[in-house]
Amino acid sequence: MINYFIQFIFNNFNIYLILLLILSILLDLMIGELPNKIHPVVIIGKIIDKLSKPLLKIKNKFSGIFLTITTLLINIILQTIIYSLIIFISLFLNLFLSIFFNILLYNYLILNYYIIFKFSIFGILISILLSGMFSINLLISSSLNVKEDMNKGLDQARNSISMLVSRDTSNLSEEPIISATIESMTENITDSYVSYVFYFLLFGLIGIYLGLSYYYVIFLALIGTIIYRTINTLDAMVGYKNQKLSNIGWFPAHLDDILNYIPSRFAGLMVILSAYNLKMDGKNSYKILRRDARNSPSPNSGFTMAAVAGALRIQLEKKDTYIMGDKTQTLNVEDIDNAVKLTKRTILLSTIFLIIIYLILNFIIINHIDFSFLNFTNVFNFFKSLL
Repeated sequence: MINYFIQFIFNNFNIYLILLLILSILLDLMIGELPNKIHPVVIIGKIIDKLSKPLLKIKNKFSGIFLTITTLLINIILQTIIYSLIIFISLFLNLFLSIFFNILLYNYLILNYYIIFKFSIFGILISILLSGMFSINLLISSSLNVKEDMNKGLDQARNSISMLVSRDTSNLSEEPIISATIESMTENITDSYVSYVFYFLLFGLIGIYLGLSYYYVIFLALIGTIIYRTINTLDAMVGYKNQKLSNIGWFPAHLDDILNYIPSRFAGLMVILSAYNLKMDGKNSYKILRRDARNSPSPNSGFTMAAVAGALRIQLEKKDTYIMGDKTQTLNVEDIDNAVKLTKRTILLSTIFLIIIYLILNFIIINHIDFSFLNFTNVFNFFKSLL
């Protein structure tokens, strides 16, 4: 019975892929960021930095296309090598530990150690790799650090917030610092988490649709996250509208906008749902999202920011760029705590709903269910109103 349960858990693609995701989330929450030497984002950043320097001399948008394609190819090759090493290490440790435990405990526990170690060791190593792709811990702790520094003085708070935003923070007063902190955290709900889970599950679903074995399904899911992470990092490093980067940054910036289009709107809806769940102002959250989400120059970042501003009944402002929400009350440091609560709940509900959607789509694919007879017009029109 125990062996049957073990094989059911580990041989089911759906459950195993979800377990990998959950384990990677737990690792990120407990351990935080990986060391810089092995951190995927740091490595991607170094590759982009090396490639972009000579390409900046090319004064046309082809430089950005070449940079994007080359960076993606290098990162996919690196991912393939790392993934192959993980398979080799896990198989070696699996064989050694299976023999050891069968000899040591065979008379006491009749378990299939080979299956247990095969999937557990591989799963732990993959989860460590995946945990470096998103930053829940950093997202939350960075905002709380700014709050703590505000108690030590505005100069220290200005220095802390300068690490999170691109605007000039040297003369910011208390309210703009609080606003910038909440903006940075809530904007990155999409960039730092929701999009990764979205593309991890989407590419895993594609692998299952293609009938691939679990090694290839997981590899494809990881490729989904590395593609998104590469494009997102490219946008963060070169996607600026200034004289130096306007050519090389045009393509990755627009590609990042495309990749975040659906996740950002989904995340905005999750903020609204989280506001209702936390007994905040969910109705106002929806109202402000509909009204102000497009105030940001970015086609995507405003959806979570506007929804949070509405839920907390505050106004978020980046001078000469955008205003979101109504100034019904003065911003104070407690608003950072409330924004953190809302962000945490949004991440939780986003994870749950994305997993549910994944399982439903997986069930449809496996069972070849045809829903063409149903009318999705009303559902389509609802989502269209948010786009």
